[in-house]
Amino acid sequence: VSQIDHEMIQATALKMVFDVLLLYGTELFGNDGMVNEVDDGAQETDNIPDFPDEAGDKKQDVDQATQCLLKILAEFLDHESFAMREISAEGLAKLLYCGRVLSQRILGKLILLWFNPVMEGSAILRNLLGTFFPVFAAADKSNRECLCEVFVPVISTVMEAPGTSPLIAGDVNNMADFLLTITTPKSSSEDGHNTLAIAVCHKILSCCSAGDHIDVYCRALSRMCLAKDQQSDLQSLHLLLDQLKAVVSGRQNLKYIEKLSAGLCKLCPAAKANSDLPRSPSSPATGGCTSCRTVNKENISTTTSVRPKRTGKLKSLHEVNC
Repeated sequence: VSQIDHEMIQATALKMVFDVLLLYGTELFGNDGMVNEVDDGAQETDNIPDFPDEAGDKKQDVDQATQCLLKILAEFLDHESFAMREISAEGLAKLLYCGRVLSQRILGKLILLWFNPVMEGSAILRNLLGTFFPVFAAADKSNRECLCEVFVPVISTVMEAPGTSPLIAGDVNNMADFLLTITTPKSSSEDGHNTLAIAVCHKILSCCSAGDHIDVYCRALSRMCLAKDQQSDLQSLHLLLDQLKAVVSGRQNLKYIEKLSAGLCKLCPAAKANSDLPRSPSSPATGGCTSCRTVNKENISTTTSVRPKRTGKLKSLHEVNC
């Protein structure tokens, strides 16, 4: 009904589906298998990020029927009607905030929808998502980690958008700054930005090889807040920064990298000690690093996990913001 009837009936049916999911959770559909999120690549448009499948990793106990339902609900984010987009965005945001699902694909779609210049005509949608993202990030550490994991795919989607896409008119630096701000670690043991910095370094290295632009990524590196408790990550990051200094061109980009490197040396004495040692031609600074931690630069998991039901009365996003 929510797909084939008149718009008013579609809207009512869609609201009812979200109400049922918020009240009873996805457990209503059963959890009979161990599957990844359904690949809807054939249905993607230019405002949806590509999250490659990560076979065999982070599989969750989510039933196929639940995955198909979430896929259908997410497709309404591309509906021609602003009203249907608003209902879908609000419902999905509530599911994410209330812990019913945790989907990187859905989260990435919502981020791109909010920054899409086409959506400037929908004040309700922009206010709703503008309220949701900071509240969602502040609610739990795992939420901030999920936002960090979608950072590279989302930024890449905007930067690699075709000339006909409205995304090219958006401010990608503004998007990056916003995501980094709301994912700022709340404690010295939270390593979200550490992992993100490593992923961004790998992305820069791949972009340098392909001749792509790297200004946004270098700028983002200089704005990350590293956690000092994760010394192994900091040492791996130090090796990657040495490689970047050898391949990155542009005075401003090198300044961004030097800024993060200077902060890194203060947090990790071992990294500072290594930087003071003389380097041989086969040292990491020349790109010959083989001991640094391997991180798949874009291979972000696409699984949708179902969380335990939270008790208490569910509130609207506007009530939460108040």
